[in-house]
Amino acid sequence: MEQQDLYTEYRKHLKERILTVAMQAFKQHGIRNVRMDDIATTLAISKRTIYETYSNKEELLLDGIMREDKERKRDAQRYAEDETHNVMDIVCYIYNRDMAEMASVNPLFFSELSKYTRVMNYLTNKSEKDHKEAYSFVQRGIKEGYFVPFFDYNVVLNFIA
Repeated sequence: MEQQDLYTEYRKHLKERILTVAMQAFKQHGIRNVRMDDIATTLAISKRTIYETYSNKEELLLDGIMREDKERKRDAQRYAEDETHNVMDIVCYIYNRDMAEMASVNPLFFSELSKYTRVMNYLTNKSEKDHKEAYSFVQRGIKEGYFVPFFDYNVVLNFIA
């Protein structure tokens, strides 16, 4: 039983390493320019090992995007939970964080995302959920006096969320 636990822990750690290396490579070089061989070589593992964990590049990309979204959301929630931060502090924090991240990403990464149907479906669904969360954030901003209550924020949210 202990050996199986070690194997499971190894696989979990390996999956994280694959995700980290793959997402770094995708963002640096573009998705199509990164081959599974490149990821395997960087990690000093076989390509077969990657395919035992991820059946294809889209599955790997989707898992990486989902992981990064969870991390960004968790980070923003941690920042927002600090009661010393008001709505404007939170907006500036998220904006600065996202712009710093985007500045380091090759534009090919974003243009190539549309070629992956499952990824685009995930991003579309995520956008709809984000819109709902953003609206409650706007309500907080109105209560704190940073946003005016008579403006239709749905118009703005349709563009940014």
